[in-house]
Amino acid sequence: MNLLKNESGKTYDCTNYQKRSHDSQYGTSPSINAWRSLTHRYFRRGMEKIAENRKIIQYLPYVTRWDYLATMFTEAITVNGPEQLGNIQVPKRASYIRVIMLELSRIASHLLWLGPFMADIGAQTPFFYIFRERELIYDLFEAATERVENVGIIGGEEVKNRGLSGPMLRASGIQWDLRKVDHYECYDEFDWEVQWQKEGDSLARYLIRNW
Repeated sequence: MNLLKNESGKTYDCTNYQKRSHDSQYGTSPSINAWRSLTHRYFRRGMEKIAENRKIIQYLPYVTRWDYLATMFTEAITVNGPEQLGNIQVPKRASYIRVIMLELSRIASHLLWLGPFMADIGAQTPFFYIFRERELIYDLFEAATERVENVGIIGGEEVKNRGLSGPMLRASGIQWDLRKVDHYECYDEFDWEVQWQKEGDSLARYLIRNW
């Protein structure tokens, strides 16, 4: 028997219940609210402790990992706190952009529920159409954020000196691909070009890996 107490001291038998491994996980066993409230504080792997040694702008990438269905919401509450404490007036344009991002995030979250739900009740085809629409929202998120641009820049000479390879190499302006250089298997029979970028930042490496 798995007995747990909540903050008021009441004991619950949680033997037949499983805590979800993530707040956004669907299709799992139900959980008892009191039990979840007791264990939830240990789930974030010290996120609050990390925040003690970070500026807000440094901490934002962490909060987006709290809940992958509500990344815009976790960012919003993270910046809203300091803004209110410091009486910081956010430009009206920024507020409108936030509302748009939050509502798109809400729609994307509902779509991720709807797709698997339809699949669970036997309607597999809508799942693919629903995820197609969700990807359009994430395209907008990508265009609006692009936090990785001009971050972690590594020049071509440094890449070679450090012996880096693959996307790390090609994202820094080096047009080198083992499939072209070694001529192995039958790659030479296909018409394809080495994908590369010259910026050398995290965005360039992201683009190379997703080509």
